[in-house]
Amino acid sequence: SRDIGPEGFQGNALGQLATAWSALGDLQLAIAAADSGLALARALGEQQEVAATLEVLADLHAQAGNLRLALVRLREADSLDALLGLALERGTNLRRSAAILLELGEAAPAVSRAGEALAAHRMVGAQAEMVYDRLQLALAAAANGDRRRAEAETDSALAEAKRIANPSALRDAATVSARLALEAGDPREA
Repeated sequence: SRDIGPEGFQGNALGQLATAWSALGDLQLAIAAADSGLALARALGEQQEVAATLEVLADLHAQAGNLRLALVRLREADSLDALLGLALERGTNLRRSAAILLELGEAAPAVSRAGEALAAHRMVGAQAEMVYDRLQLALAAAANGDRRRAEAETDSALAEAKRIANPSALRDAATVSARLALEAGDPREA
């Protein structure tokens, strides 16, 4: 275990404070606390803490409706995670980027990012994450007009969720499958 000095505790406290302000609905104070934590992590050269704080900031900016800035923060975190060899975190950032791109109406780039997330999580054998990558890929493919791919990814996500016996993933996969069936005009399938 490594020694954490007072600055490390201060950075952690700022992260906790950002989370608390966010939960209380004050995104401006949450972003300010996270920005302070980011500055401190950068000053200390704590690259993994910088990446984690960038991910928090991305979530906060997305909640505040600033989706483009959220994407910038996720790209910054992704670069650091790649440099540090954090494939699991990198895959999650890619999936979150895909969700934001989809929300912005950019379905084709969302498909690409979700595919990259799936590849990153496949490399480390993160099976539950792969289920969620496939679900994001299915949603993006459907928005991009590729119903076949959307159905194939949803079917794969359902099968994988059953195989790993993950009730949450199974519920979420079934929900996405039903949603896509309804969007396709097939209530029986839903």
